[in-house]
Amino acid sequence: METKSQSTVKAVGTVTLLTVLAKLFSLWNTQTYLTHFGTGPYVEMYSLALSLPLILFNGLGTALTVVVIPIFAGYLGKNEEGKAHTFLNNLISLMVLATIALSLAGIALSPTIIRFTRFGEIDAQFGIFALAVMFPVIIFYALNYILQGVLQSYQKYNMPAIVSIPYSLTVILYVYLLGAKFGVRGLVIATFIGLSLQALILIPPVKKQGYRFRPSFDYRSEDIRKAFSLMLPVILGTAAYQVNMLFGNLLATGFPSGIVILNTVYNLTLVMSLSYIYSLTAVYFPRFSVLAAQNDLEGIGRNLTSVLNVLLFTLLPAAVGLSLVGEQLIDLIYGYGKFTPADVRAAGLVMMLYSLGIIGIGLKEVIDRVFYSLQDTKTPILNGVLVAVTNISVTLILIRFLDFKGIALGYSISVLVGGLMMLYRSGCRLKNLNFAQLLRLLMKVSLACLIMALAVILTEKGVAVLWPGTAVYLKFIRLMLPVVVGCLSYFLATYLLGVKEAKEFITAVLSKVASFCHPERSEGS
Repeated sequence: METKSQSTVKAVGTVTLLTVLAKLFSLWNTQTYLTHFGTGPYVEMYSLALSLPLILFNGLGTALTVVVIPIFAGYLGKNEEGKAHTFLNNLISLMVLATIALSLAGIALSPTIIRFTRFGEIDAQFGIFALAVMFPVIIFYALNYILQGVLQSYQKYNMPAIVSIPYSLTVILYVYLLGAKFGVRGLVIATFIGLSLQALILIPPVKKQGYRFRPSFDYRSEDIRKAFSLMLPVILGTAAYQVNMLFGNLLATGFPSGIVILNTVYNLTLVMSLSYIYSLTAVYFPRFSVLAAQNDLEGIGRNLTSVLNVLLFTLLPAAVGLSLVGEQLIDLIYGYGKFTPADVRAAGLVMMLYSLGIIGIGLKEVIDRVFYSLQDTKTPILNGVLVAVTNISVTLILIRFLDFKGIALGYSISVLVGGLMMLYRSGCRLKNLNFAQLLRLLMKVSLACLIMALAVILTEKGVAVLWPGTAVYLKFIRLMLPVVVGCLSYFLATYLLGVKEAKEFITAVLSKVASFCHPERSEGS
């Protein structure tokens, strides 16, 4: 019989694998339409139409996630499912109404938006069409975030992890089957359909939990007033992140190839890291919420110590690994055509600089959820402001010496500052947060990372001599051999150093292998 700790490791592992799979489909999706349609003005207008609703909704989406789960999971924790469903009916009804209004406003403003871009001189009608089609996606974004929160409250994590795959498949199939006939205009419609599916496919699993939607617009209910009062600070808190990204992108446009390299590496490094971090928060945030509803601060402290252990065990070697093999990874994926060897080298350095902030992002995102579960939104907001101010001030200094690469380093420094500040604040709030245990783990993991780094560097030197060349399979070998050697050396080192997370991970892997090789034993047990 598996322990609660093993069950958590298994849940996080499954969600992580599914999330990585979804991100791989997303990468395939992007490569497919860029390969077929290029990066011309029509694809640029498509990208604008795709990104604007998401940027506008990002803060609201995060607010929905961190508000829905604590209130909904709190009722479930107190066995008051009826009240949970009533709250959900009101929230869905009011959010659909609000997002319809936002969509109509966006559609009405589409001509004005296009007029303020250079696209108005190219094909204003197409730009307006693309925005008008994509703005209603906000409605489905809202449903998607709410329903994901509901499923996570029921400890159903798999569907939320793969929710983007139908969208990616819709776009991929469109490009291959109909792209030549309908072009980018059809791509806009296919994207709208795919993004809508992200919400629609969550309806059956939510219904399976016994929920049936009943329209209700009781905006005066105590829960709804409480939810909306909590959402505004969250939106303000996440606005700092948007300011950071907007600031970095605007600065990067002043450097040749800067914005392309920064965005490419950001999506490859930090978005994938965030996917893993969000898989952790998807498992732990509902637990924090239930414990907060029960006023169990000691339980929150124990669970936070546990998830921080997992973060250190996984993200520190990931950061070191990306620093070491970043250039090879960039070369394998993008090192072709107009992406020159100089671009590959610059992108590899940017990846190393961005990877320095992975631990900070992990700390900030996880501990933010702890404060949200405690319905303390002020602390994350103030921390978000600190991150934004630090990022802007440090980056303005660094770009004088590192050009656009200073933007990546400035971002990493700011999120490290924010993550460490949230760790300090959580220690003040949760007296039983085990800093001594975290420090011991940090020392062991750091030693294991040093061993891993030496193994990777030696392997890199060997494969560079044995398998030179620009063929794809040679690039693959030069990347994967150091990665495999690094992973094996890290897990072996942490296992020998007595790291509990390493032992649990290896036990879980061996159990999976055994059940796969001998399914009859698994069934018999």
